[in-house]
Amino acid sequence: MSIKEKWSELIESGSNLSGLNLGGDIAIYCDLLGNHLSGQIPDEIGECSSLQTLDLSFNEIYVDIPFSVSKLKELETLILNSNQLIGPIPSTLSQIPNLKILDLAQNMLSGEIPRLIYWNEVLQYLGLRENNLVGSLSSDICQLTGLWFFDARNNSLTGSIPMNIGNCTGFQVLDPSYNQLTGEIPFNIGFLQVATLSLQGNKLTGQIPSVVGLMQALAVLDLSCNLLSGPIPPILGNLTYTEKLYLHSNKLTGSIPPLVTVSTAFCAEILESAYAYIFARPIFNDYSSVGYSLLLKKEKAIIMQPDRVVIANGPAFGCVLMKKFLPALAKKLQRNTTAYENYRRIYVPEGLPPQCDPKEQLRVNILFKHIQKMLSGDSAVIAETGDSWFNCQKLKLPEGCGYEFQMQYGSIGWSVGATLGYAQAAKDKRVIACIGDGSFQVTAKDISTMLRCEKNTIFFLINNGGYTIEVEIHDGPYNVIKNWNYTALVDAIHNGDGKCWTTKVQCEEELVEAIETETEVKKDCLCFIEIVVHRDETSKELLEWGSRVSSANNRPPNPHWDLRIIEKGILGVLVLRLKKPDEINAEKERNEIKAGAEGSGEAAEHKHIEIDEEKEKSEVEVGAEESEESWHQMLELFKEQALKMQDVSQEAYELYSKRVAKNVDKVPHFFLGILYGIRFGTILGGALLALSILSMGSFKRGRSSALAFKGEAGMSQWIIRS
Repeated sequence: MSIKEKWSELIESGSNLSGLNLGGDIAIYCDLLGNHLSGQIPDEIGECSSLQTLDLSFNEIYVDIPFSVSKLKELETLILNSNQLIGPIPSTLSQIPNLKILDLAQNMLSGEIPRLIYWNEVLQYLGLRENNLVGSLSSDICQLTGLWFFDARNNSLTGSIPMNIGNCTGFQVLDPSYNQLTGEIPFNIGFLQVATLSLQGNKLTGQIPSVVGLMQALAVLDLSCNLLSGPIPPILGNLTYTEKLYLHSNKLTGSIPPLVTVSTAFCAEILESAYAYIFARPIFNDYSSVGYSLLLKKEKAIIMQPDRVVIANGPAFGCVLMKKFLPALAKKLQRNTTAYENYRRIYVPEGLPPQCDPKEQLRVNILFKHIQKMLSGDSAVIAETGDSWFNCQKLKLPEGCGYEFQMQYGSIGWSVGATLGYAQAAKDKRVIACIGDGSFQVTAKDISTMLRCEKNTIFFLINNGGYTIEVEIHDGPYNVIKNWNYTALVDAIHNGDGKCWTTKVQCEEELVEAIETETEVKKDCLCFIEIVVHRDETSKELLEWGSRVSSANNRPPNPHWDLRIIEKGILGVLVLRLKKPDEINAEKERNEIKAGAEGSGEAAEHKHIEIDEEKEKSEVEVGAEESEESWHQMLELFKEQALKMQDVSQEAYELYSKRVAKNVDKVPHFFLGILYGIRFGTILGGALLALSILSMGSFKRGRSSALAFKGEAGMSQWIIRS
């Protein structure tokens, strides 16, 4: 179905699109990410006057961006990446006064970047990568005083880097790589305070300006694949905070200064440069290898199992015992210590994150700088799966300091229970747990046991409003979660029983005050500190890992269920949140009569409007036979998919279908847990979800029971609000 047709359904269900009145609430968020929508963005979208977020990414939308989008004066976030949009970027987008995030990446947009875009003082994020944009980078780019992220990677931009680029002091990520930029790197580029500067894949000439060595905030500097010449400036040795430095594929002379941080990533490069890899009983999957198998060249691999050997992903030799094969192989190989010696030469100097204004929005690297100061031999660190793990890996542990982590993807949420266990076993240590918001939602209830056992654990919860690890790695439509008030949740669990202290911080100044409180005043309490950061605040290591997984998959992963069902279901959910036309007309009539009565002084005498209760529930009740037939049709469709999975799928299907198909009108609710279960592969959850989706389709055709509507409304609220 095209996006035009689906948008028309919204109009018919909601009477009008002015404000998109969803069940009594004004719609400020519209997320149709990954719905296989096609066609052109309808002009009617401009009538959604209260819309603040519009996400149509990962669809098949084509033609150009309509002018009507510029009418959305309340819009703050516009995400249209990964579609097939063509034509120029409308300069009228600059007329959206509150636009902060504009992501048009991975389309087929052409023409130049409109100069008016550069004059949007509130714009913070501009994603233009992988389009067909031409022209040059205008010197007006420095007018984007609020911009921190600029990505124009992989276009056809020409000309030189603006000479005033150093005035863009707010930039944290500057990436115009893989274009056709020419000329020299401007001297004043050294005035930037960026963490990532990527200029690779252009045609830049001249020498590397020595002033680059003064860019102390740099974590990633990539000048590779250009035409740079001359000696490598010795002052680059001052980049003690830089973790990744790429200068290859140029005409540079000399050597990298010895003080440059090489980072542990180069250890992996030494390993990957080997002629062959020898693996003993490996399990190659991203569940247990943390994505590392994506880096390995299987043609170099010798894979040993207890009773067989596979060489170079090809011939397998059975009846070969590992305990005999290893000694025999060792006799044939010559000793070569080059890789080990290279590893020992790696030097990673001590470094601290760049300083920032204590009142600025908190960055995660600043958080872990302060966590580092808290560590001692009497403490222990629990690192949650995901971004917390990537950041905790950089900590320097004092003698006696404990450290526990689990990086397997299926272990999300493990750290809360692990913190309880560690604190119970090591009562002489104060446990510091670092966990993300999505992971905490899985196992938050374990906080209750910690309070009952009077543990003085410290929790740092990183709240960026979503599953960052999944968004960055998979970028799929099922990754967005509902943001919670986490401190209020812990307060509710505490309920005045036990010792507990919670706080929420948003800047370094508040963080320092909170740490002083929990270490001096509240050292005998369970301390829960919620760290509010920007949604895209993610470690570089996670982004790198995510790019590898995305490259391997070549697309966002599909959920376990049939996407054709979901395509019909998601809009069904959105439609359910719209008021039915009879409700809107009745409410309008009631308000008009009330207003007229009040205006004439007869407010007390105006006629009371009664709404037929049957109409509010449902206009049509489903007949038992018709309903049961529909359920059976859906169950057969699900069975076809389920039988392709494990045997337990069939058992779950048979069990559920026998119980439910007998009397479907007595099923009152479909819970949010259904959606949550399917993301972890619960087959029964998949069956429930498929059943509910069928009911959504029935409602769209005007053939649904009031009970089914009641259950689906709960699901719709989760999808729209999250």
